[in-house]
Amino acid sequence: MTIGSHSAARQGEPAAGGGRENGWPRATPRWDGAPRTRADVSGTRTEEGHVKRSGEAETADRWLLRLAFAAFALLGAQAGVWAVLLADLARVTGTDAPRLGAALTALACIAVPSVLVSGRIVDRLGRRTGVVVGCTGSGLAFAALSTVGSYGAMIGLFLLFGVLCSLYDVVVNVLGGDYERRTGRVMMPRLHAVFSGAGAAGALAAAATVGLGGGHRAVFVATGGLLVLLGLAGSAVPLPPPPAADDAEAGAAEESDDREQRPGRRGLLAVLALPGVGRPPRSSRSSSSTTAPSRATAPSTCARYWMPECWSAESASAPSIWRR
Repeated sequence: MTIGSHSAARQGEPAAGGGRENGWPRATPRWDGAPRTRADVSGTRTEEGHVKRSGEAETADRWLLRLAFAAFALLGAQAGVWAVLLADLARVTGTDAPRLGAALTALACIAVPSVLVSGRIVDRLGRRTGVVVGCTGSGLAFAALSTVGSYGAMIGLFLLFGVLCSLYDVVVNVLGGDYERRTGRVMMPRLHAVFSGAGAAGALAAAATVGLGGGHRAVFVATGGLLVLLGLAGSAVPLPPPPAADDAEAGAAEESDDREQRPGRRGLLAVLALPGVGRPPRSSRSSSSTTAPSRATAPSTCARYWMPECWSAESASAPSIWRR
């Protein structure tokens, strides 16, 4: 490249460094002096901010989006089933409300650090490994809850499930974030809406099955089986390569700027989540200490899911979500 052409190429180029231009991070210079943007990795960016891609890349991106939708849907369905069937677990193990609250508190305590460690695991081993291990492992642990017959066994499976489900939680957010960075399309709000809708559907399906005499054990096994199938599918579907390192770093800088504008949100959500974890329902505190919590109060334990979810999506201490 000649000096004249180099100057012409750089004319009108935005300054390197932080900040945004037309909703995109400012370009950082490449070795040849030309600006490096997301188009260098993913294709040609249109005026609307989307990325024109080759047919092969579009196919891989579609599979990435399908896997992300399925993973968010099953994660939500699992949360809904979990909330409904906690009362059955308490009944078959003879667990009263205070001891069930202690078990859920232990689950939350193991889940939060597991989310942070899971980010490092996905960074090192890759998204596909995270999908296979996270989905398959959490599915097996969830199905194993159907065999629980004692309080000690329930605590052990809660802890194992908390670790594996945290990896599952992290990797589904990585999949959604990768799709957004590769295509320039905002998709995470839709994926989280899928999670919430599937949670409601899972709770209704579990309640209907148990109400019709299907038994809670069959619901645990069926839900866990779907998660195992998703993990096996994740090992076979074609996935695009993760975004380039400096492209992901630009995305991390954007999210860091956004978090600085809402510093109290994460702490507020964590504080609001804690009362639902480990505190017995009011009706249970006034009754006999050996009475298991009713199914109507079980959904309060969904706070165990929301606290790691908010932490993994908002915390700067979990860089893997924004760097893959």
